[in-house]
Amino acid sequence: MQKAFFAYPAEPAHHAESIRHACGLANRAGVEIAPWQQVSTIGLSINSVVESTIGSAPFLAADLTYYNFNVLYEIGYAIAKGKPVLPTVNDAVERATERIEELGIFDTIGYLRYQNSDELADSIIDWRTKEWTGDYVRPRDHTKPLFILDTDMKTDFRNHILNTVKNHGVQFRAFDPTETPRWPAGQAIAAISASSGVILPLLGSDIKHHVIHNLRAAFTAGLAVGYGLEPLLIQLNNAPAPVDYRRFVKTQHLVPRQSDMSTNTVKQLCSIIKGREQQIDPGEEDFLVKSISDRLLLRMRAKVLLPTS
Repeated sequence: MQKAFFAYPAEPAHHAESIRHACGLANRAGVEIAPWQQVSTIGLSINSVVESTIGSAPFLAADLTYYNFNVLYEIGYAIAKGKPVLPTVNDAVERATERIEELGIFDTIGYLRYQNSDELADSIIDWRTKEWTGDYVRPRDHTKPLFILDTDMKTDFRNHILNTVKNHGVQFRAFDPTETPRWPAGQAIAAISASSGVILPLLGSDIKHHVIHNLRAAFTAGLAVGYGLEPLLIQLNNAPAPVDYRRFVKTQHLVPRQSDMSTNTVKQLCSIIKGREQQIDPGEEDFLVKSISDRLLLRMRAKVLLPTS
């Protein structure tokens, strides 16, 4: 029997220890659940191991007491894979529930509240799994195949991305937090399941509301990967990226350069979507744009823009 998977941040250490203790109590009561630190990743790709573990687990528990980009990504991935998800929050922690409300993702999912490891273990033992997120899945929208997670602040960085897409003639849908301040899971599921490509700008720490936006981007990236898409995450200049989705992150420079990979990648992504949508049968609803990086690499090699080894 496969164990359920519990995702949570490694810090603060005392909080992580409390969750591990709750998992031990649940295991002794007959509920098989493994904290993420028990999953061996030695010599392996961490993101592949995590995604494989979630894919084979009966459900995902994920703690939201402290913001964590990898945890949000894993929740999105699990939802897209049809796994029941149990979000948990320690409401004894200052502003823990307020932070979740500010994020605006879990309005339709809800979350389990606890104050200590005994309460968390009891709740896990009593919880009955249910996969409900399939109710929000939508067929592919071939009229607007591209999705963009817009930003609150309309910076030059953001404008450059959108202008590149617009100039390439690809129709797109966007979530704009200035028009709709919340990004509930049900709305996100509908938007991403209907998409053939996904662009997610990542904001720098000097931009207002960057934490909320980047957490939403992490969740949306998880959905996209779970639905078989390869999201394009674009950040301004070089900065560390969370390990779960680091492989999808491209760098954008404020002043576009000939070698600017993210600008070229946006253009190539638009070309791929536009070309495939022109060929697609409107009645065919299983269209996915997969392995975008592989396609781009082949195209660039053909144009002698990159060496072949």
